[in-house]
Amino acid sequence: MEIEFEGFTWPEAFLVVSTPYDLGPHGFAHAAYVSDPVVWCALFKVPAAGPPGLWRIASPIDPDLADDVVHADGFVQPRLARLLPAPGPIEIVHRGTYRVHQRVAINLRRGRVLLAGDAAHVNNPLGGMGLNSGLHDAILLAEALVGLWRGEADESALDGYDRERRAINVQYVQAITIQNKRTIEERDPEVRRQRHDEMRRTAEDPARAREYLLRTSMLASVRS
Repeated sequence: MEIEFEGFTWPEAFLVVSTPYDLGPHGFAHAAYVSDPVVWCALFKVPAAGPPGLWRIASPIDPDLADDVVHADGFVQPRLARLLPAPGPIEIVHRGTYRVHQRVAINLRRGRVLLAGDAAHVNNPLGGMGLNSGLHDAILLAEALVGLWRGEADESALDGYDRERRAINVQYVQAITIQNKRTIEERDPEVRRQRHDEMRRTAEDPARAREYLLRTSMLASVRS
């Protein structure tokens, strides 16, 4: 469609591995993050082919390293040993590398073609906001299309979808996910201490915690 995908690509590559080793008994939630100035990571429980599912772990690596180097047990296992409380080598059923982007399409509509989800915007996985914002896209676009189909709205509803969802993705999704990455990889010990203290104060204050959850869940982004 020749629609520019505006934004940038993070300089590092990301290593992702999947394991059946159960991290739940070690206190990990199904979406968890390890903040570390050297090797931080994001962990997610995924269904895979069915119960009991797999744990997927993503962490940054030097983009100049070859895949056969970073996929080797000699690279992967010491990295996992730094992050995870396992008694020895961890079984790995999948390993791969990819690049992470922060981009939003300049337009989400061109004629009869409308973009949603990853076709409209991409971001790093910290916070789960890619899927979340894609669901928001689908809901608003469905409302616009149904109104058009029933004759209750004209094509300006589609332009409204374009304007609203692009603005929210720039102002909320991009801004929050970029900040999430900078927080989890922060190297300055004083800045890390300040941010951890701020999170503790937020968790201890019900009003602030509610405001934080509304913002990070993106519910605040769609409230008038």
